Amino acid sequence: MVLLGNTSNLFMCRADELSEINQLSKIEYLSSKKKFQQAHKVIEPLLKNNPNNAALHLALAELLGSEGKTAESINEYLTVRRIDNSDLQSCLKLSQLYAENSDQENSLRYARLAVAIKPDSLHAKIGLVNAFIENNLTRAAQEEFSNLLAKSKNNPDVLILGYKLGKKQGNNNKAKYYLLETIRYSKDPTRFELELSDLLEHMRDYKAARKCLEDLLSKYPDYSEARLRLAQNLEFYFYDFESAIKEYQNVLAINPNTKASLGIERCRKKKNDLAFRLKLMLTDR
Repeated sequence: MVLLGNTSNLFMCRADELSEINQLSKIEYLSSKKKFQQAHKVIEPLLKNNPNNAALHLALAELLGSEGKTAESINEYLTVRRIDNSDLQSCLKLSQLYAENSDQENSLRYARLAVAIKPDSLHAKIGLVNAFIENNLTRAAQEEFSNLLAKSKNNPDVLILGYKLGKKQGNNNKAKYYLLETIRYSKDPTRFELELSDLLEHMRDYKAARKCLEDLLSKYPDYSEARLRLAQNLEFYFYDFESAIKEYQNVLAINPNTKASLGIERCRKKKNDLAFRLKLMLTDR
């Protein structure tokens, strides 16, 4: 009888844990779909019944962050810290949010605290380098990055730090090298390829940026953000308004909620603007 009673309690405990996991997954899903009010309706009753549940406060902090409510998000991460001062994720998020708010002292404090909590954590060390970069401490960032690279030279999460550091230092060739290495070793390079097209445009290599986008779209033809960037590339750097209009129309076909129609209007106006056409004839492109 005792065994049965203990087993029953164990099953009830696991059921509760599974229920919480399911609720947290639901909150994350609703947040990813920008259904913030629905997400709040799920999480707020749970927190009312479990005010000291760190996982729920962490989920609320992430939800508030997705809504752009930075101050409220910071408060929730601090609540997580009060409940569980060994929580790594809250430290890293606090470091990031304080950096975004130009609070260097607290940004570095929580990044260093994360490493102190888990000295062997690669995630924590990456967070520290990010904090150094965000707070313009490029020498310290370079030193820590070099240490990480020596141990994890093929890790895209480490390689992307080299790209960020290169950008912060104004070294576009360094940034390009590490971004290409990140793409090479990443299991999902899509978002990095989009970043590469931006970097190439910044470097004024417009043809390479265009090819990057075309290659990306050959693999993912319904990637509306990449198609929008291609339309803008054609419009602003090649003055190929007909092709740009077609790409803007493709964007609208994929996602009618975008502002691609403004691009179409702009291109049509430029096509019919005699003064603009004369300017192009006189401009060395």
